[in-house]
Amino acid sequence: MLLFEVRGFMSVVIHNFEAGQRSQAQLFEKKLKDEGMHFELANLYRAQGNFVEAIAELKSLLKKTPCFSYTLTLVDIYVESESYEQALLHIDELLEYKNIDSNILYIIHLLKIECLIQQSKLEEALVEIEYQMQSYFEDELLVWKAVVYMKLNDFEHALSFYEKSIGQNKNNEKSWLGIGSIHCIKGDYELGVSCYKRALDINGENIAAKALIKKFSINGEVNG
Repeated sequence: MLLFEVRGFMSVVIHNFEAGQRSQAQLFEKKLKDEGMHFELANLYRAQGNFVEAIAELKSLLKKTPCFSYTLTLVDIYVESESYEQALLHIDELLEYKNIDSNILYIIHLLKIECLIQQSKLEEALVEIEYQMQSYFEDELLVWKAVVYMKLNDFEHALSFYEKSIGQNKNNEKSWLGIGSIHCIKGDYELGVSCYKRALDINGENIAAKALIKKFSINGEVNG
């Protein structure tokens, strides 16, 4: 999953702020401010979940120094904070840059697809997916195509694309979650839960899989 690997790379890995850790984070924040390290400060705020401050830092930086990497990080934060309309505006700005690395360009298009789907611009999303599939046939594109059909309540097509994604990458946890949800929608809770458990086997930290297993199971028994 290239998109999520890049997100992890661009983010500062600070997630738990208990009392002692919080004071250390505040000292680190002061150090970054004193040294004028605003991009690093923006990533610190982002890791803390303080998206408002992270965006403010990046916008301030971009006013002084227009920069592709700053804009890309800003877009990613907008997506992470579910500000999809703002993200799309800056995605169009990114796509005006020339000589973009092909992997980064693919990531930008994935972000655009995600924003279009989240704004229910499903026809536009499908057009974008089909266009990208001319150059890439990644399992992640198949997942997004399945998501579009899920939103259209076309579960047969959605299932088909989730299964094609699994055919390319049997460890695509999103596809297992999607397949599980389709089975549960159809009333086959046992099969659905087995798919959720498959996703959890792939990633033991998958919060959605844990919640769905709990929702459709009671005391280890599948809840029909």
